[in-house]
Amino acid sequence: MGTLPTYYTRPMSSPWLKPLDVDRLSEAEADVDFVIPLAELPRLRAQLASVAGEVHGRVHFRRAAGIPVAELTVNGTARLVCQRCLEAMEVGIEAATEVGLLLTLPIVPLHAEDAACDLAPEAPLADDGREEETQKPFEQLAELLKRQ
Repeated sequence: MGTLPTYYTRPMSSPWLKPLDVDRLSEAEADVDFVIPLAELPRLRAQLASVAGEVHGRVHFRRAAGIPVAELTVNGTARLVCQRCLEAMEVGIEAATEVGLLLTLPIVPLHAEDAACDLAPEAPLADDGREEETQKPFEQLAELLKRQ
């Protein structure tokens, strides 16, 4: 009996990618620690001499004027390529920022498919026996261009 070919799947998302209950965390003024491997930062990967290493961070949740706020701090070390000598070098990463987490609303709100939804009434047709005048703003443009 032969062997079956190996089936490769996309790796499961990292724990730091999981959604969090921001309202609950903000009310409790909770701290969430995380570690992100440098290999999982695609925009940074091209600049790295080595994807080994990780960035450590902490998010402190709180409320300011009723809005959930996340205070984010990260630190770590990245190995980059020196653009003068093209040798590897280590660069310390330290950053802090504060982000207000606002409510997201749909661009076009609609009831769910199975919900009762009264359709908007159709606009009455203008049928008073006369035709609408068609406007042609560039109708005489050819004549104007010939004069010059």
